[in-house]
Amino acid sequence: MVDKELRKLNRRELLQILLIQCEEAEKIQKETDAMKEELDTMRESYERLKKKLDIKDERLNQKDAKIAELNREIEELKEAGNMEKNEIGVVTEALSQLNEVFEGIQKSVEQYVEKEKKDDMKQSLADMGSAADARKKQSPSRGQIISVNFGKTVSDRRQKGDSMTEAAKASGAIYG
Repeated sequence: MVDKELRKLNRRELLQILLIQCEEAEKIQKETDAMKEELDTMRESYERLKKKLDIKDERLNQKDAKIAELNREIEELKEAGNMEKNEIGVVTEALSQLNEVFEGIQKSVEQYVEKEKKDDMKQSLADMGSAADARKKQSPSRGQIISVNFGKTVSDRRQKGDSMTEAAKASGAIYG
């Protein structure tokens, strides 16, 4: 049908149709060119954005790697802290056990010293008792001591006193 209608048209009408068609083709070509320019601009923008995103992705990857490394360091420090806490706990426990041992030793030493003091005291009392018994057997009676003291002369007593005074002066007990 289109062919029949076109054949019926005269030259002038055909030329007008051709002109309209050419104008429309030009218009479409201009629109296409404008769209191509927009597309090229968009592609350039896309490429720029892609490059920027790639750079940012690389930075993010580096930051992620750094974060992972820091997290590992944190975990290591936590473990080291726990180890130090455990070591401190072990040392504290060992010190408390040593303290208990030393306290036990101290009590044993004190008990030993007390026992020795008591034994020495008993021995001293026993020695004093036996010495007193021995003195009673060997010592002269009171009347004999008095007579012996009266037998000494006054000059003997003065000499004895003078020698005591000189010894006291020498030791610094008497001043003057």
